[in-house]
Amino acid sequence: MRIAVVALLCSLSAAAQVIAIHDNGVKKDLDCNGLDVMVAGNDARLRLRGDCKRVTVTGNDNTVTVDGAERLEVLGNENEVTWARGVGADAPRVSNVGNRNSVRQAGAKVLRVDDGSEHVEIMGSGSTLSIGSSAGGVTLSGANAGRSAGSVAVSSSGSSSGGKLVLNASGSTDTLECQGRTVTINGSSNTYDFRGDCESLVVNGTHNEVTLDGVRKIVVPGAHNQIRWARALGRDAPTITVNGVQSRVSQSR
Repeated sequence: MRIAVVALLCSLSAAAQVIAIHDNGVKKDLDCNGLDVMVAGNDARLRLRGDCKRVTVTGNDNTVTVDGAERLEVLGNENEVTWARGVGADAPRVSNVGNRNSVRQAGAKVLRVDDGSEHVEIMGSGSTLSIGSSAGGVTLSGANAGRSAGSVAVSSSGSSSGGKLVLNASGSTDTLECQGRTVTINGSSNTYDFRGDCESLVVNGTHNEVTLDGVRKIVVPGAHNQIRWARALGRDAPTITVNGVQSRVSQSR
Protein backbone atom coordinates (compact mmCIF):
# COMPACT_ATOMS: atom_id res chain seq x y z
CA MET A 1 0.00 0.00 0.00
CA ARG A 2 1.50 3.27 -1.10
CA ILE A 3 0.59 6.40 0.86
CA ALA A 4 3.32 8.91 0.29
CA VAL A 5 3.98 12.46 1.41
CA VAL A 6 5.64 13.97 -1.64
CA ALA A 7 7.63 17.22 -1.58
CA LEU A 8 7.07 19.31 -4.70
CA LEU A 9 9.68 22.00 -5.29
CA CYS A 10 8.25 25.30 -6.45
CA SER A 11 9.99 28.20 -8.18
CA LEU A 12 10.71 29.96 -4.90
CA SER A 13 12.58 26.91 -3.56
CA ALA A 14 9.93 26.32 -0.93
CA ALA A 15 8.54 22.81 -0.54
CA ALA A 16 4.81 22.06 -0.91
CA GLN A 17 3.83 18.62 0.42
CA VAL A 18 1.13 16.35 -0.98
CA ILE A 19 -0.37 13.23 0.60
CA ALA A 20 -0.69 10.84 -2.37
CA ILE A 21 -2.70 7.59 -2.37
CA HIS A 22 -1.89 5.46 -5.42
CA ASP A 23 -2.98 1.94 -4.44
CA ASN A 24 -6.42 0.41 -4.94
CA GLY A 25 -8.73 -0.66 -2.13
CA VAL A 26 -7.07 1.45 0.57
CA LYS A 27 -9.15 1.84 3.76
CA LYS A 28 -7.56 4.34 6.13
CA ASP A 29 -7.97 7.47 8.28
CA LEU A 30 -5.39 10.15 7.49
CA ASP A 31 -4.50 13.48 9.11
CA CYS A 32 -4.46 16.31 6.58
CA ASN A 33 -2.42 18.83 8.61
CA GLY A 34 -3.16 21.55 6.05
CA LEU A 35 -1.63 19.58 3.15
CA ASP A 36 -2.93 18.78 -0.32
CA VAL A 37 -4.29 15.26 -0.84
CA MET A 38 -4.32 13.34 -4.13
CA VAL A 39 -6.33 10.12 -4.48
CA ALA A 40 -5.12 8.37 -7.65
CA GLY A 41 -6.14 4.82 -6.73
CA ASN A 42 -9.54 3.15 -7.09
CA ASP A 43 -12.09 1.75 -4.64
CA ALA A 44 -10.55 3.50 -1.62
CA ARG A 45 -12.42 4.31 1.59
CA LEU A 46 -10.72 7.31 3.18
CA ARG A 47 -11.41 9.71 6.01
CA LEU A 48 -9.31 12.88 5.91
CA ARG A 49 -9.17 14.37 9.39
CA GLY A 50 -8.54 18.01 10.16
CA ASP A 51 -8.18 20.72 7.52
CA CYS A 52 -6.96 19.93 3.99
CA LYS A 53 -5.88 22.58 1.51
CA ARG A 54 -6.92 20.85 -1.72
CA VAL A 55 -8.29 17.34 -2.22
CA THR A 56 -7.97 15.94 -5.75
CA VAL A 57 -9.59 12.63 -6.73
CA THR A 58 -8.42 11.27 -10.08
CA GLY A 59 -9.30 7.61 -9.44
CA ASN A 60 -12.68 5.87 -9.65
CA ASP A 61 -15.20 4.37 -7.20
CA ASN A 62 -13.66 6.07 -4.15
CA THR A 63 -15.47 7.15 -1.00
CA VAL A 64 -13.73 10.11 0.66
CA THR A 65 -14.92 11.85 3.82
CA VAL A 66 -13.26 15.21 4.49
CA ASP A 67 -13.44 17.17 7.75
CA GLY A 68 -12.44 20.52 6.21
CA ALA A 69 -11.18 21.57 2.78
CA GLU A 70 -10.40 24.73 0.87
CA ARG A 71 -10.91 23.11 -2.52
CA LEU A 72 -12.27 19.81 -3.86
CA GLU A 73 -11.42 18.58 -7.37
CA VAL A 74 -13.06 15.37 -8.59
CA LEU A 75 -11.69 14.29 -11.97
CA GLY A 76 -12.43 10.57 -11.84
CA ASN A 77 -15.76 8.75 -12.11
CA GLU A 78 -18.32 7.33 -9.68
CA ASN A 79 -16.68 8.84 -6.61
CA GLU A 80 -18.47 9.94 -3.45
CA VAL A 81 -16.90 12.89 -1.65
CA THR A 82 -18.46 14.23 1.54
CA TRP A 83 -17.22 17.38 3.29
CA ALA A 84 -18.11 18.81 6.69
CA ARG A 85 -16.92 22.43 6.37
CA GLY A 86 -15.02 24.82 4.18
CA VAL A 87 -11.61 26.24 5.07
CA GLY A 88 -11.52 30.02 4.75
CA ALA A 89 -15.12 30.06 3.45
CA ASP A 90 -18.54 28.59 4.25
CA ALA A 91 -18.00 25.85 1.67
CA PRO A 92 -15.02 24.55 -0.30
CA ARG A 93 -14.60 25.45 -3.95
CA VAL A 94 -15.78 22.44 -5.92
CA SER A 95 -14.71 21.29 -9.38
CA ASN A 96 -16.51 18.13 -10.47
CA VAL A 97 -15.67 17.28 -14.08
CA GLY A 98 -15.90 13.48 -13.89
CA ASN A 99 -18.99 11.34 -14.48
CA ARG A 100 -21.53 10.14 -11.92
CA ASN A 101 -19.73 11.70 -8.96
CA SER A 102 -21.42 12.86 -5.78
CA VAL A 103 -19.92 15.85 -3.92
CA ARG A 104 -22.00 16.89 -0.95
CA GLN A 105 -21.93 18.30 2.54
CA ALA A 106 -22.17 15.85 5.43
CA GLY A 107 -25.66 15.44 6.86
CA ALA A 108 -27.49 15.77 3.55
CA LYS A 109 -31.02 14.42 3.54
CA VAL A 110 -33.16 13.23 0.64
CA LEU A 111 -36.78 14.14 -0.02
CA ARG A 112 -38.60 12.09 -2.66
CA VAL A 113 -41.57 13.13 -4.79
CA ASP A 114 -44.80 11.16 -4.62
CA ASP A 115 -43.89 8.62 -7.29
CA GLY A 116 -40.52 7.93 -5.62
CA SER A 117 -38.67 8.14 -8.92
CA GLU A 118 -36.90 11.45 -8.42
CA HIS A 119 -35.44 13.30 -5.47
CA VAL A 120 -34.17 16.56 -4.12
CA GLU A 121 -31.07 16.59 -1.92
CA ILE A 122 -31.07 18.97 1.03
CA MET A 123 -27.54 20.17 1.56
CA GLY A 124 -27.46 22.46 4.62
CA SER A 125 -28.00 26.21 5.03
CA GLY A 126 -28.68 28.65 2.22
CA SER A 127 -30.97 27.63 -0.62
CA THR A 128 -31.40 26.76 -4.26
CA LEU A 129 -35.05 25.91 -3.75
CA SER A 130 -37.15 27.06 -0.83
CA ILE A 131 -38.88 24.58 1.46
CA GLY A 132 -41.49 25.48 4.02
CA SER A 133 -44.41 23.90 5.84
CA SER A 134 -47.93 24.27 4.47
CA ALA A 135 -51.07 22.61 5.85
CA GLY A 136 -48.97 20.14 7.79
CA GLY A 137 -46.93 19.06 4.79
CA VAL A 138 -43.87 20.15 2.86
CA THR A 139 -44.10 22.60 -0.02
CA LEU A 140 -41.34 22.81 -2.63
CA SER A 141 -41.40 26.19 -4.31
CA GLY A 142 -39.39 27.46 -7.25
CA ALA A 143 -38.96 26.19 -10.79
CA ASN A 144 -38.60 22.44 -11.29
CA ALA A 145 -39.21 21.76 -7.60
CA GLY A 146 -38.77 18.07 -6.85
CA ARG A 147 -37.06 17.50 -10.19
CA SER A 148 -33.61 18.92 -9.61
CA ALA A 149 -30.97 16.23 -9.87
CA GLY A 150 -28.53 18.41 -7.98
CA SER A 151 -28.20 19.57 -4.42
CA VAL A 152 -30.26 22.24 -2.74
CA ALA A 153 -30.00 23.95 0.61
CA VAL A 154 -32.82 25.01 2.89
CA SER A 155 -33.38 28.56 4.04
CA SER A 156 -34.22 28.75 7.73
CA SER A 157 -35.37 32.38 7.62
CA GLY A 158 -38.80 31.62 6.15
CA SER A 159 -38.47 34.60 3.83
CA SER A 160 -38.60 34.31 0.05
CA SER A 161 -36.97 37.69 -0.62
CA GLY A 162 -33.42 38.74 0.18
CA GLY A 163 -30.93 36.34 1.75
CA LYS A 164 -28.59 33.86 0.04
CA LEU A 165 -28.75 30.98 -2.41
CA VAL A 166 -25.79 28.59 -2.24
CA LEU A 167 -25.64 25.98 -5.03
CA ASN A 168 -23.25 23.08 -4.42
CA ALA A 169 -24.60 20.74 -7.09
CA SER A 170 -22.75 19.71 -10.24
CA GLY A 171 -24.27 18.73 -13.56
CA SER A 172 -27.67 20.34 -12.90
CA THR A 173 -30.01 22.29 -15.20
CA ASP A 174 -32.47 24.58 -13.41
CA THR A 175 -34.57 27.72 -13.79
CA LEU A 176 -34.68 29.56 -10.45
CA GLU A 177 -36.28 32.70 -9.06
CA CYS A 178 -33.65 35.08 -7.71
CA GLN A 179 -35.96 37.19 -5.51
CA GLY A 180 -33.28 39.77 -4.69
CA ARG A 181 -30.91 37.22 -3.19
CA THR A 182 -27.14 36.82 -3.35
CA VAL A 183 -26.29 33.70 -5.38
CA THR A 184 -23.11 31.61 -4.89
CA ILE A 185 -22.38 28.72 -7.29
CA ASN A 186 -19.80 26.28 -5.88
CA GLY A 187 -20.63 23.38 -8.19
CA SER A 188 -19.47 22.77 -11.75
CA SER A 189 -20.90 21.91 -15.17
CA ASN A 190 -24.30 23.42 -14.37
CA THR A 191 -26.76 25.39 -16.50
CA TYR A 192 -28.78 27.94 -14.52
CA ASP A 193 -31.35 30.50 -15.67
CA PHE A 194 -32.16 33.06 -12.96
CA ARG A 195 -35.46 34.93 -13.28
CA GLY A 196 -36.03 38.32 -11.65
CA ASP A 197 -33.41 40.43 -9.87
CA CYS A 198 -30.29 39.06 -8.16
CA GLU A 199 -28.35 41.26 -5.76
CA SER A 200 -25.08 39.58 -6.73
CA LEU A 201 -23.64 36.44 -8.32
CA VAL A 202 -20.43 34.65 -7.26
CA VAL A 203 -19.25 31.67 -9.33
CA ASN A 204 -16.54 29.59 -7.61
CA GLY A 205 -17.09 26.44 -9.66
CA THR A 206 -16.03 25.71 -13.23
CA HIS A 207 -17.71 25.11 -16.62
CA ASN A 208 -21.02 26.70 -15.59
CA GLU A 209 -23.43 28.49 -17.96
CA VAL A 210 -25.50 31.15 -16.20
CA THR A 211 -28.07 33.62 -17.50
CA LEU A 212 -29.58 36.39 -15.36
CA ASP A 213 -32.43 38.85 -15.83
CA GLY A 214 -31.14 41.58 -13.52
CA VAL A 215 -28.04 41.78 -11.32
CA ARG A 216 -26.04 44.39 -9.41
CA LYS A 217 -22.66 42.64 -9.02
CA ILE A 218 -20.93 39.66 -10.68
CA VAL A 219 -17.75 37.99 -9.32
CA VAL A 220 -16.22 34.98 -11.12
CA PRO A 221 -13.18 33.35 -9.38
CA GLY A 222 -13.83 30.00 -11.13
CA ALA A 223 -12.55 29.01 -14.60
CA HIS A 224 -14.35 28.27 -17.88
CA ASN A 225 -17.65 29.88 -16.88
CA GLN A 226 -20.04 31.70 -19.25
CA ILE A 227 -22.20 34.40 -17.62
CA ARG A 228 -24.82 36.46 -19.48
CA TRP A 229 -26.85 39.28 -17.93
CA ALA A 230 -29.79 41.19 -19.41
CA ARG A 231 -29.83 44.36 -17.29
CA ALA A 232 -28.08 46.00 -14.38
CA LEU A 233 -29.69 47.14 -11.13
CA GLY A 234 -29.32 50.85 -10.46
CA ARG A 235 -26.73 51.54 -13.19
CA ASP A 236 -25.90 50.97 -16.84
CA ALA A 237 -23.87 47.82 -16.16
CA PRO A 238 -23.24 45.59 -13.12
CA THR A 239 -19.95 45.68 -11.25
CA ILE A 240 -17.95 42.82 -12.79
CA THR A 241 -14.82 41.04 -11.48
CA VAL A 242 -13.48 38.06 -13.44
CA ASN A 243 -10.43 36.21 -12.08
CA GLY A 244 -11.13 32.74 -13.49
CA VAL A 245 -9.22 31.50 -16.53
CA GLN A 246 -11.31 31.58 -19.73
CA SER A 247 -14.42 32.79 -17.90
CA ARG A 248 -16.51 35.36 -19.75
CA VAL A 249 -19.23 37.80 -18.70
CA SER A 250 -21.36 39.50 -21.36
CA GLN A 251 -24.68 41.21 -21.81
CA SER A 252 -27.49 39.26 -23.48
CA ARG A 253 -28.56 40.67 -26.86
